[in-house]
Amino acid sequence: MSFLIRATNRIISTTCSPNKPPSFLLRNLYSSDKYSGSVPIDKVKISFSRSSGPGGQHVNTTNSKVEVRFHIQSADWLTDDLKLKLMKQESGRITKDGFIIVTSQISRKQNINQTDCLNKIENMIKNAAVEEKEPDELTKERHRKRKEKIKQETLRKKREISMKKQWRRM
Repeated sequence: MSFLIRATNRIISTTCSPNKPPSFLLRNLYSSDKYSGSVPIDKVKISFSRSSGPGGQHVNTTNSKVEVRFHIQSADWLTDDLKLKLMKQESGRITKDGFIIVTSQISRKQNINQTDCLNKIENMIKNAAVEEKEPDELTKERHRKRKEKIKQETLRKKREISMKKQWRRM
């Protein structure tokens, strides 16, 4: 019986981790049937180079730093709407050629760094896929009132300072 419990826990832990929910949950998050929530490895360009930082002589012999790049416009696994949001959201990471470049050198192991890069890209896409809700009328009214109150308070403080300066001149 304990073997069955351990096997079930192992299956659950491999399919449902806190960082990566199962694929059937991710399908509901995106409006496209093209993108399932994971980045297709054959659609991205992965390159390896020497990592910086501590590591002694080992750091000079291994290519553990990973750089993953993909061209947004030719990413057929993303919807056009998602591509536009991603380009707007990650404009600082996009090159002139339209590539998003993500690097990782958190570990001495190449495969961990590669997984980290792919997770970073997945998180970028998940953040771009989140729909922004339009605030309701009550929220808009509250914001308008707060702005008006702040504006009135600023004017009141300006008048106080002006009056203080006038009293000094007398």
